Amino acid sequence: PGDKAQVLPGGDGDAGVPGGGEAVDEGPGGGEPGGDADLVGALLGGDGLDCGHHAGHDVQNSGDIAMALRTPTRDAETLKHQYGNALASAVTSDEIIEVPGVGERPPRGMTRATLAEVISPRVEELFQLVLGEIRHAGFDSQTLSSGIVITGGSSLLPGMAELAEEVFHAPVRIGVPHYTGSLEQLIRNPRYAASVGLLMTARDGWLVHDEF
Repeated sequence: PGDKAQVLPGGDGDAGVPGGGEAVDEGPGGGEPGGDADLVGALLGGDGLDCGHHAGHDVQNSGDIAMALRTPTRDAETLKHQYGNALASAVTSDEIIEVPGVGERPPRGMTRATLAEVISPRVEELFQLVLGEIRHAGFDSQTLSSGIVITGGSSLLPGMAELAEEVFHAPVRIGVPHYTGSLEQLIRNPRYAASVGLLMTARDGWLVHDEF
């Protein structure tokens, strides 16, 4: 769900996202990890962190961006996807983007760097919430030495993996569902990782049950 950052339990790598590590859902969609950090995943139980009152949630829904740039939420969402970056230090271009005004106000110019400066601290706060939950469970960053997998629609924002590495001090990659079929080009997208993972887990459970 869009208002939660999910830390999902570890698996065998086939359910949704292949490879090792702990998965963090960033927005609509989710993830399914596999690998060495299963203990943390088991303790967190696949639960979600309620981000409804945190800035990270507003960035996912573009509400914070809309307020900061004084532009309609619909346009803030478009600006985020077309020009946004989660890592402000990575935006060195002086490229000017057009920010639509509210109501009858005319559009105005703004640098991409300014947009990134709005997004970056909110995303970092979201990652800090996840890291805090891991520490609350009694583990430190060494537990995640196998890496982090981030999924969900917001994980597609440029700079997400790089910023996550700075916060977690661990390798980070974007998780894509492990799926082959006629809809492969559509389904192999981070926003569908949780759905695919749940379906594959249910399928595997049905196959095991059917054997008996």
